[in-house]
Amino acid sequence: DSLDSRMLKGCENLQTQLFRNAGFWELRDYFEERERADAMAYSEHVVRALQFIRKEYVRDISVSDIADSVGISEGHLRRLFKHEMNMSVVDCLTEYRIEQAKYLLREKTRPASDIWKETGFSSAQYFSYVFKKKEGISPRDYQRQAEMI
Repeated sequence: DSLDSRMLKGCENLQTQLFRNAGFWELRDYFEERERADAMAYSEHVVRALQFIRKEYVRDISVSDIADSVGISEGHLRRLFKHEMNMSVVDCLTEYRIEQAKYLLREKTRPASDIWKETGFSSAQYFSYVFKKKEGISPRDYQRQAEMI
C-alpha cells in the first residue's frame, strides 16, 4: 500500500467514525430534549421512571424495579403511566428498547442477530418476535432496508 492509499483509508475510517458519532450525538440530543419535554408534561414519578428506563433498559428490569427506583408502589406506577402516558409501563419499556434496537440496526456495525443482547431482550427469538410485531418487519429485514438508504 502506498502512503496515499493508507492516508485515504485512514480518512475514510475517520469519516466513518465521525458519522457514527454524529448519529450518537443526534440520538443523545433527541433524548435530552425528550427528557425536558417529559418534565413539563408528566408528574415527577413518571419522569423519574422514564429516566430509570432510559438508563437501565439493557438490564432485565421489571415494573417492580422501576417502581422501587421511583419510591412508589408498582400499582401506583401502573396507574400513573396509564393515566399520563396512555400506555403501560411494560409497553413503554418495550417501545424504548425497540427504538434503541432500530438505532443499532441502522448503525450497521453488528449483525441483527446480536442486537437483542444490547437492548434488554431475554433472547434473540423474543426480540425478533416483538420487533416484528411492533414494526411489521423482522430486525434483519429492517437492517437490510437501512443498508439501502
